[in-house]
Amino acid sequence: MSTITRPAERPYAAAAARILKQEMGRIVWPTAVASVVIFLAYGLTLYLALSGTIPILLGAVLAFICIHPSAAVLHEASHRAVSSGAKGLRWLDDLVGYVHGLMLTYDFGIFRFLHLRHHQHTNDPAADPDYWMQGRRPLVIFYLAMFSPLHYLRLFIELARKGQVPRREMVWATARVLAIVITIVALMVVAPGKTFLLWVFPASVASGIVNLSHSMLHRPVVSADRRMTTLIVRGERLWEWVVSPFFWLNNHHFLHHEFPRAPFTAHGRMFREFEGQLRADGVQVLIVGQQPSRQEVRTGASA
Repeated sequence: MSTITRPAERPYAAAAARILKQEMGRIVWPTAVASVVIFLAYGLTLYLALSGTIPILLGAVLAFICIHPSAAVLHEASHRAVSSGAKGLRWLDDLVGYVHGLMLTYDFGIFRFLHLRHHQHTNDPAADPDYWMQGRRPLVIFYLAMFSPLHYLRLFIELARKGQVPRREMVWATARVLAIVITIVALMVVAPGKTFLLWVFPASVASGIVNLSHSMLHRPVVSADRRMTTLIVRGERLWEWVVSPFFWLNNHHFLHHEFPRAPFTAHGRMFREFEGQLRADGVQVLIVGQQPSRQEVRTGASA
């Protein structure tokens, strides 16, 4: 499959460039603040559960509530969309990425390497690391995606054996993965139940849900045209408060694939500004909770 073409010739290219110029080059404070709040909330949850202040099962539920949104922060960091290209602040993306990746039991370096391949080879059966989800039933995707860190590790090793991973990156990735594995194994030996319920299990469930929602933002079409392979999903009125968190702030997924360095804060602005051009250009837009128009109701009744 050919490589994905640039969006420079799209009818909305000029408007998108203007928005990107306004959004890029500075810290994306909503993401940075969310990163700190999520981390502190998870730390507080661990303290309350381990100290016996709250039941361990309640701690597991709260741990999931903290870990699931970490996926949004991890994803933004993988695109350098926390620092958003601010000079001298690339370390911020790495710091945020490694912390929230660890909460999900992912190695940030491996995740970023493979996620960028997903963008480069979207829906290419031979090269897209996420293509395995296409065409499967939701429950199957959810179950298998609970083990995504292992799936990514396997793919990373295969690519390294083919010489597609720089040696230096492979060495550092090996050290990081060993550190994560040793930490999990040690904690499982010392406190198996608490480690499983407060970290491993909620992280696995979060990974399953995140990957399931990610698969729903793609169409099982083998094409280099993003209009064919990705969607924009919006929520009507209050539904947006359900849609956006479920899709970890990436429900404008076509726009994300068109402009991967853009922070999520730019997506809504882009959609509102040139929705008509997006639809006219053939972009697939799904509105959750949208009421049928009076004309559609009359047509359906007459049929």
